[in-house]
Amino acid sequence: LHCVLVMNPNSQDFRKRLRELPAITSRCTIDWFQEWPEEALQAVAERLIPEALAEAEAGDNPGASALGEQPTAEKEENKEQDVEPEGEGFPHMDFATRRTIMKALPAVHMAAGSVIKAAGRNGSCLPHRLRLQAAPPSSFLNLVRLFCGIFKRGTQEATAKRLVLEIGVRRLQEAKGHIESMQLTQKNKWPMMETMKAEVKVATAKLEAEKARADSTQRHVQKEEDAARKKEADCMEKEQE
Repeated sequence: LHCVLVMNPNSQDFRKRLRELPAITSRCTIDWFQEWPEEALQAVAERLIPEALAEAEAGDNPGASALGEQPTAEKEENKEQDVEPEGEGFPHMDFATRRTIMKALPAVHMAAGSVIKAAGRNGSCLPHRLRLQAAPPSSFLNLVRLFCGIFKRGTQEATAKRLVLEIGVRRLQEAKGHIESMQLTQKNKWPMMETMKAEVKVATAKLEAEKARADSTQRHVQKEEDAARKKEADCMEKEQE
């Protein structure tokens, strides 16, 4: 029976296990894993990042995750030629940008490891705990997860802002349609309004003429009433005499 235990030598738990279980060093064969080569880091990035992008953008493109898988040989050919495979397009990030990111993350991890090694050789990377620092593969996985999380949050924020803008544009288009409809209605009713305006003008002139005649008649009647009252008053004076 062979048991294989995989541990991270850069963690505090590993040191604790060595102190509590000395058989790990005295009864076990230790096989130190070499650092991941750049090709392995690249393969991990090419596997995890597209999945994270597809998950982050599934809300905008629900059918993206259900698209058919492309044959492996064709994928390798497209990867060598930097050609975007069919069925793997993401609306928020073009293929060249994704390829650049998948190449940049391994380069950043390896550069960090080189800096840590160089600092360790000259003693500047020994903190208060007096132990060397390292950039194990798990830190690369954390880097990929960090990028995927940031991208997912950014995609969600961009999607929310885009929805707000789309609603605003839709409202503006609706308002524009209403304004155009009102302008068309006003244009169609304008001749009728001009006709009604002319009719109102004629009717107003006629009413003013009739009012003038009525005022003249009223003044004539008023004069006759005044004359009649005067005659009546004269007659009453004569009767009293």
